Amino acid sequence: MTVYMADAVALLRYLVDELPVRADEIFTRAEQGIDVVRAPDTQLAEALYQVAHGGDVAGIELQGTPGETFQRLVTNGPVGVATIGETELTVFTSLLDLYSMDDALLVAAHRAQNSEAIISKDSEFAGETTVWS
Repeated sequence: MTVYMADAVALLRYLVDELPVRADEIFTRAEQGIDVVRAPDTQLAEALYQVAHGGDVAGIELQGTPGETFQRLVTNGPVGVATIGETELTVFTSLLDLYSMDDALLVAAHRAQNSEAIISKDSEFAGETTVWS
C-alpha cells in the first residue's frame, strides 16, 4: 500500500473530476483501498474554504457545502486527514525559508509521514517527488 500526500488543488480537481491521468489513477486506487491518499488538515481546510466561497476549478463551478465536501472527500471518500502535529511542525521549521506557509506544511507532512510523493501540479517542491500528469 503506497501513501501519497495531496494538496488543495488536487483535492479540488478530484471534486470536479478533472485530475490528470496519473493523479486520477492514484485517487482511483485509494477509492479501491489499494493505496492511501492523505492531505494535511491545512490543505483540506483550504479546499473546504474554496467550496464555501464558490468559484470554479478547471472551468467547472464548485458544488455543495463544506460539510458535504468533507463527507465526499474524507468520511465517505478516499482521503485521510494528515494531522499537523509536533513532528510535522519540527520539520516545518526547517522549511520556512524555502516555501510559503501552506507549502511548507504540506512538505513537512509528506516528509514526516513518509509518503511516496506529493500529488500536486506545483513544480516548486525542490527535491520532493511529485505526481500530476
